[in-house]
Amino acid sequence: MEESGGGNRLIMCGSLILCALLAFLLRALPWRNFLGADGRYLFYGPDSYDHLRRIILGMTEFPRIPSFDSYYGYPVGTGQIWSPLFDYLISACVLLFHGDAQMVHRVGFWLPPALSFFTVFMVYAAGTRLFGRGAGFVAACIFALMPGHIIYSFVSELDHHVAEPMVCLALVLSLLKVVERQQKRRAQSFSALKTGGWMVFAILIWRGSVIFWGVAFLALAVQIVADRLQGRATDELANYGRNLCLFAALLLTPVCAFNLWGTSKGMSFGIVSWFHVTMLVCFAGLFVLLGRKYTAKVGNWPLVAAVVVVIFALVVPGTQRFVLELLSGLAVIGGKDPWLDSISELRPMLFPEGKFALWHVTETLSFLYWLFPVLLVLLFARWRRSGYGDFRFSLFMVWGSFFWLIPLFRERYVHLAALTTALGGGFLFCLLAERSAATYGKGWARCFAGVIMVILLAPVATFLWRIPEAGLPEYEKNDLMAALTWLREKTPATSFYHTPYQRPEYGVLADWELGAYIDYLARRPTVATNFGWETHGLFESAAFLTSQDPRDAEKILRHNGVRYVFLSQVAGNLPRLRAIAEFGVRKKNLHVSLPQPFKPLATMYYRLYVQDGSAYRVGGSSEQALGTYRLVYESANGSVDPVAGFVSHYKIFELVPGALLHGRGKAGEVVEIGLRLQSPAGRGFFYHDSTVANSAGEFTFRVPYATASKSGEVQPVGTYRIKAGKSGFTAEVNDADLLAGAVVPVKASN
Repeated sequence: MEESGGGNRLIMCGSLILCALLAFLLRALPWRNFLGADGRYLFYGPDSYDHLRRIILGMTEFPRIPSFDSYYGYPVGTGQIWSPLFDYLISACVLLFHGDAQMVHRVGFWLPPALSFFTVFMVYAAGTRLFGRGAGFVAACIFALMPGHIIYSFVSELDHHVAEPMVCLALVLSLLKVVERQQKRRAQSFSALKTGGWMVFAILIWRGSVIFWGVAFLALAVQIVADRLQGRATDELANYGRNLCLFAALLLTPVCAFNLWGTSKGMSFGIVSWFHVTMLVCFAGLFVLLGRKYTAKVGNWPLVAAVVVVIFALVVPGTQRFVLELLSGLAVIGGKDPWLDSISELRPMLFPEGKFALWHVTETLSFLYWLFPVLLVLLFARWRRSGYGDFRFSLFMVWGSFFWLIPLFRERYVHLAALTTALGGGFLFCLLAERSAATYGKGWARCFAGVIMVILLAPVATFLWRIPEAGLPEYEKNDLMAALTWLREKTPATSFYHTPYQRPEYGVLADWELGAYIDYLARRPTVATNFGWETHGLFESAAFLTSQDPRDAEKILRHNGVRYVFLSQVAGNLPRLRAIAEFGVRKKNLHVSLPQPFKPLATMYYRLYVQDGSAYRVGGSSEQALGTYRLVYESANGSVDPVAGFVSHYKIFELVPGALLHGRGKAGEVVEIGLRLQSPAGRGFFYHDSTVANSAGEFTFRVPYATASKSGEVQPVGTYRIKAGKSGFTAEVNDADLLAGAVVPVKASN
């Protein structure tokens, strides 16, 4: 395509810098909204805190890569199941400048918009190589404004998401440069090594980079087939594809052979392992087949190759495992999974909240997203006019088609769609300017094309207008941080936090989304984490929260060494959590009973979070009090439940043996017990329960609160008062009796 950005290079360079600065400023604009009440940096989402945890561990163990964390997926622990290079590079850079945890926070807080600044230049470079300098500049400007990328690169979003477009662009630029030289018959020294190196770098930054591998392989394969059909030589391009795959496999082999971080010796799609080496070798073999010349003697080679592959798959050990892992990886994109479906970013982009939302897509990626299929048709026409020989077009058609489609299944990939959408916008701008230049002249043609681009980008204005309001909700900035601080400072410290290779003393159970917060900010081991079913704890947490049987629930806690239960507002997610628990039972990863029908108002979550562990009536039936759970902390702010009244945003319960109160009344008599309590939030509430005296007139209650001292921050008001018919009793419980599970006789009241 004819370049449309001629003129002074200095002006272009200055304009590009301004564009990159705009990208940085848009993403950094709401930075004050991510500061805590004390001015400290707060981070967005559990993934950010997970990265902070691994960066700090990387600094502690440098130059070794941390291989195990006993604080994640407690009590089993979690190996290095994530690509480590993103965190490792940050650890190394901070250590290089003799930094500490505070520097990690500063770097992590500002890193996403800073990387976005440099990504703009990479978009320009890709657009220039694909369609010309003018297209590259327009693409860079569109990318700077694209909400699809901004939502993953806001200040405080310390995650590898912001690096994914960069490694994708690096791989694409490497392919374009090499094939461009090949088509111009220029010498190629170490070209495959460079591209293979980028492939390995990409997979070590983000394990999902196999997507980029697939795009590169498919684009090369499409071009090789097109060249063959046009009667052109294919051996050079096929050899390049073969060599880059083999070199990448060679680079990854030591990682797996020496098992550098303890999890690479297996065959797993989700962990850098022999799976990726095998995939690269398979790609290399397919390039060999694609590069073969047809002759009469080998005219049936495709059939022979297919038979060989089938036999290989059935006979060679590990091949079936490879296929299963490949299918599991594809299922992450398009499969049904209750945990993945519970994550908002992994829902289809057209159904972000379960309802069809066309405007959501349009606002996120502009009208250009919906025009993209038309652009692909126009690109195909240009490819055809080139005799199907211009690799720029075949590459962008494969790349653009894939990332146009994939957000329709998982919105998590929208920042990669923003890349191709922006580049498509650059192509469209140049096409419009080119077509209208003959009528309006070059200058007016550009103005016309610019007006059209502004109209197409208009939907993003509503998102950009809201950027100053972006930030963490107040309850997270205040109540969650206060609850985590209390957990860290007021509960017994656990061991091995900085060297987590041994099992700590106890764990904390919470919804999986809070796992990384508790681990990093409260410095306590967590059962469920944001790694979901990839490690221990997800199914156990979901089963506890949705359990309708207190005995099964307590077994889960004791089996997993849990001492504290950290609860938050997840009432709307209870059906999803139940589905996760049922999924764990079906997969035989969880061995509990899940009675039907599911009754959210009878779950452990509701009994603790809303009813504070007291007895209550619901739907005509009574639920007994939970005598082994005592509330030790609740946040100052909350919401109002229509039945229970005020409910704090966050509550922490401690699992205790509970004291056993024993008394005697009349046989068959209803006996009620109550204790008034005062929470740190100033809320008064009443712990109560009831039972029926047995045939000997005896009754017992297991109670979780001491009357002689506070339970955490919860203050008892008076003593236990027991009513059995017309008789009254009192009971005083000290903390030692409570923690020993001792029997305490009740006293007749005066």
